[in-house]
Amino acid sequence: MRVLQVCHKPSFPPVEGGAIAMYNLAKGIKNSGHHIDVIAMNTHKQYCDSNTLKYPLDFCETYYLVDVDIRIKPFSAFKNLFSSRSYNIERFQNDEFEKLLFDLIENSHYDAIILESLFSTHYVDKLNKEYGGKLILRSHNVEFQIWENLSLRVKNPLKKWYLNLLAKRLKTYEFETINKVDSIACISQDDLADFKSFNCKTNLYHLKFGIDFESLKYNFDSSSPQLKIYHVGSMNWIPHQEAFKWFFDHVWPRIKSFENMKVFLAGAFMPAWIDSQKNQKLEVVSGYVNGLEYMKDKHILIVPSFSGSGIRIKIIEAMASGKVVLTNSNGTIGIDVKINENILVSDSASEWAEKIQELETNRQKLEDISKKAFEYARQNHNYIQIAKEFMMTLESRKQKPTNIE
Repeated sequence: MRVLQVCHKPSFPPVEGGAIAMYNLAKGIKNSGHHIDVIAMNTHKQYCDSNTLKYPLDFCETYYLVDVDIRIKPFSAFKNLFSSRSYNIERFQNDEFEKLLFDLIENSHYDAIILESLFSTHYVDKLNKEYGGKLILRSHNVEFQIWENLSLRVKNPLKKWYLNLLAKRLKTYEFETINKVDSIACISQDDLADFKSFNCKTNLYHLKFGIDFESLKYNFDSSSPQLKIYHVGSMNWIPHQEAFKWFFDHVWPRIKSFENMKVFLAGAFMPAWIDSQKNQKLEVVSGYVNGLEYMKDKHILIVPSFSGSGIRIKIIEAMASGKVVLTNSNGTIGIDVKINENILVSDSASEWAEKIQELETNRQKLEDISKKAFEYARQNHNYIQIAKEFMMTLESRKQKPTNIE
């Protein structure tokens, strides 16, 4: 089959969770014997310098980048208030991107188009008119739920009103769009169940997140006397900022005096209020780092999480490298893990501190969880096998299919 993957942000280089998910799916499709092209919106958050791309790329046939400015603009946001459109979606509309997309469709005769996330669906009505192949929405999250959850924790009345408006309009758009595609490939079973409850009439498919185990090694470091706790990720997303506000308000005061422990935080757009707290127990790196290299000598990935659906891709990636993961219950959404066996989960700040303190002294338990985490990822998230099964499903469908789970 010949496939076109439409991305709402660059999938290369794969520097954060969403990009990794898109990159590994494309690579899996190519390595399972199919042809795939990628067209991506080059946004300011994960900007890719096209001059750094080296062809041929190992994960696709051809990679197209179009600069798209999705930054929030006060005047555009204000003008949007007097319409009924979702501003979250409206920011991703771009004439140059649209022209290239439909030129590719006209000239390349794709068997299937994968729209990565709801933010790549701005052209779905035109696609239904002008494209005759299979149209798949790959859902990374139930998007409106993120904004609903954010609004629940906001106290400022005006900000709460605006977040509720964004959530309401996004929900309307999402409910309309899910019935305009042939299939929805959900990244988690939880999201699949949510879409079914929304009276979704299109096909639903559970497309797991895939890991390239050739690029990852089990690297638990038992020799270090210091327990190294880390997180790598861009901090320009509101749910990340609110989660780490909780961590620094409630967890950090309980653990910063632990003798043989240190926290390492790295990522782009690091807020000044985090950077200002760095000391001998807290190392902060603001800017891009290679996540796989950065985590090699670390032991525990912390993922404070209160908003969002989908899955936390960084969690799966860390487990595949033999890292112990400590997260909130929201962080395990979509991951069929065994709590306190291959992952540590709690919504209590005091329990976070207790678990960290126990692992600081009990290195055997740390290593046992590490090995079980690696085994879980190896058995459930091999990217080539996942892509093969997905493509076999697409090939078997000559018409719009009935629901499968």
